[in-house]
Amino acid sequence: MFRITEYIYSFICKYSIMPSLIDLKLRMYVTLALIFGLGFAIIYAILYLLGVSFLGILIFVALFFVFQWYVSPYLISVSARLKYLKPGEMKELQETVKELAAKAHVPMPRIAISPSKEPNAFVFGRTRKSATLVVNEGLLKMLNKDELESVIGHELGHVKHNDFLVMTIASFIPTLAYILAQNMMFANTYRSRNNGYALL
Repeated sequence: MFRITEYIYSFICKYSIMPSLIDLKLRMYVTLALIFGLGFAIIYAILYLLGVSFLGILIFVALFFVFQWYVSPYLISVSARLKYLKPGEMKELQETVKELAAKAHVPMPRIAISPSKEPNAFVFGRTRKSATLVVNEGLLKMLNKDELESVIGHELGHVKHNDFLVMTIASFIPTLAYILAQNMMFANTYRSRNNGYALL
């Protein structure tokens, strides 16, 4: 199954890594500005054509972006079919994340496992304290302990530098579209089967 969330995160992470931390921050802020700018332009155009006042548009845009920031983590969890680890589950993995988080001086993130066979990992969340580290089953099967530590350390770097917030916000529209498309396909399949049974 196509994992749009993972591809979005992988793409952003791949093209956000720069030799200099200043360059990384600059690219992060430019990406965030483009997201907000494009979103504002689209919403403004639609509401303007509907005759909404400029103040009304500003209020709506502000509420929309707050909603986007708040809901994005939930959409990611649903689309990736995440299973959050409970205390004691996969103890070695949890201990590894705890140690690396302490070394990076970031809060211990929640850990979730994705059933995807793609060798991937990513971080998302609203704040550092609410961040979630996702590790795919495919990655756990492919890498040894040292390699896995390197990947987790890299992902925790996104938490340390706060660029995971940009990734979370950037995924909102594509992930929402993916979920809606999946639901529409399921509904169409369900109706087709019912129509077939009715003909019988």
